[in-house]
Amino acid sequence: MSDDQLSQKNDKPDKRKFFIIAGLIAVLIVSSFFIYNQFFRHDFSDDANAAAVVVTIPDGSSTSDIANILENNGVVKDASYFVKEAIREGVDSKLQAGSFNLKVHQSSKTAIAMLLDANNMAGFKLAIPEGYTASEIINYIATQTSASSSTVKAALESAKKKLLPKAAKGKAEGYLFPATYILPIGQSSETVFEQMISKTLETLRTLGVKESDFNTVLTKASIVQKEVFGHDYYGKVARVIDNRLSSPDTGYHLGMDTVIAYGLGINALDLTQAQLDDDSNPYNDRIHTGLPPTPISNPGEDAVNAVLNPPEGNWLYFCTVNLLTGETKFTNSSDEFEKYKSEYQKWMKDNPDFDKQ
Repeated sequence: MSDDQLSQKNDKPDKRKFFIIAGLIAVLIVSSFFIYNQFFRHDFSDDANAAAVVVTIPDGSSTSDIANILENNGVVKDASYFVKEAIREGVDSKLQAGSFNLKVHQSSKTAIAMLLDANNMAGFKLAIPEGYTASEIINYIATQTSASSSTVKAALESAKKKLLPKAAKGKAEGYLFPATYILPIGQSSETVFEQMISKTLETLRTLGVKESDFNTVLTKASIVQKEVFGHDYYGKVARVIDNRLSSPDTGYHLGMDTVIAYGLGINALDLTQAQLDDDSNPYNDRIHTGLPPTPISNPGEDAVNAVLNPPEGNWLYFCTVNLLTGETKFTNSSDEFEKYKSEYQKWMKDNPDFDKQ
């Protein structure tokens, strides 16, 4: 047998060994991946066909709390890995309380995205407008959730006892921060009222307002909120309030119809002359000097900011001359103010159905 024939003969078992070894390595790799994925991997692979689950995150939950809740509900595989992923993405402080429509067996990245998507929130979405009174908020929540007004009112009373500062003197008006809240299904609206009050207190403290000034700031801001439509006018109205309270020209009277109307529980457009002359109404600021006893609505942050930082100006009067556009004119002249009133009255005459719109 030649050397070449011997070499070719010896090559055959070497090739068989190579393929056998390669096959064993492949099996080991696949097996290792399976074992790692099942027992050591810290994340699920997204399962598009996974079962849906509603997960509730209580108010005040930390990122770790949220991670544990998700793991316990089978949404993510490893709570600690979820926390690391949230921190890595820089969203750990953006995760919030509420009820969410999620799916089990999701990657941490996907679970985070679902939590940050407002469309996945479950429960009653309550969009509280700026300038609503406490009574209007109670009625709105009752309507949206099909709860009785008395039940919602009781929830507010409970929240007041827990969170209202002494400066509020037991009155929630002004302390119910307007924003959008989610009331989880099956939970009392007390949780929403607690969030409203907490948000108001947080806003005031962040803006540097001392607790002894809470009522004064909120009362002024509530008037600003009710008197004009456009945020661009808030600062000027806040300045008018300060100027009137310190001016003998106005007799230190605010003289604003929204305040009088609040005391009567009616719309300012419906005030009669007899009601304007009624001194038994403690909110009649044409007769009683100074600020009203309480805020007259629940103001947003822009109105509060306007009170804290009003522009310089000598305005004592203002009048909204177009109730559709909100156009408002300011002056320090009573004669000019009368001209603005005539302009407003003409607009009302030309738009007789406005209050029905």
